[in-house]
Amino acid sequence: MTTINSLCKFISVLQIYEQIQTPFIMKKMYIIAALAGVLIFSCMHEESYTSLDVDLENSLKSIAPTGNFAYYILPESDDFDKIPGQDPANKLNKAKVELGNMLFFETGLGLDGKHTEGARSYSCASCHIPSAGFRPGAKQGIADGGLGFGRNLYRE
Repeated sequence: MTTINSLCKFISVLQIYEQIQTPFIMKKMYIIAALAGVLIFSCMHEESYTSLDVDLENSLKSIAPTGNFAYYILPESDDFDKIPGQDPANKLNKAKVELGNMLFFETGLGLDGKHTEGARSYSCASCHIPSAGFRPGAKQGIADGGLGFGRNLYRE
């Protein structure tokens, strides 16, 4: 409200000034005042929560074992002990992560695809793009064999 009061006072001063000065100068002052008002009001930002946000927040808290959002914050990628969902008898370590990384990008594992001419030309990473959250990253995957899907791609 202080911004609105300040703007009203500024306009009142301009109105007094208008009685003293020429109309041309006043038009410029009104334009400047209007632009200042637009800038002031466009910079104001209020976070607004909808009922959907509140419902989602309450649902997430209710299903979290700890009852708060800290449960959903993932640890750093090299903090292996804190990564959830591990088998206590087979914990993650740096060597296992490095092996998994190597195998994920290894094209030599692609041997028994539908199309033999695509052998050794694709890996897990060909379809499961890490930068895309391990989603395909394309509208259509390349399938096993590295050649793709579709009627036109099947060989007789």
